[in-house]
Amino acid sequence: MKPIEIKLLDEFVDMLDMSMSVASCNDFNLAALMPDRTERLEFVKALHEWNGDPEEFDPKRDYKIVHDSLVLGYLWQKAKAELGRSEPNWKLR
Repeated sequence: MKPIEIKLLDEFVDMLDMSMSVASCNDFNLAALMPDRTERLEFVKALHEWNGDPEEFDPKRDYKIVHDSLVLGYLWQKAKAELGRSEPNWKLR
């Protein structure tokens, strides 16, 4: 991707994330895409660490359902870090 395309994508994902957050954090069926409980727990633990609330993670829960905007924000930050490594002219926010 060209740096300008990445910046455009960044703007659109940020707008989508804001829109999802304003919509009261809809439930997302994480188990449908991540049926393995161990994999889900690892993902949600990392999600809470990224979100700054690691104390909210409870390994006794199944985390079949999570908030959509939280997942989007977490994954987009990871994607931007990856894109930043491959696109040296793109500055991360």
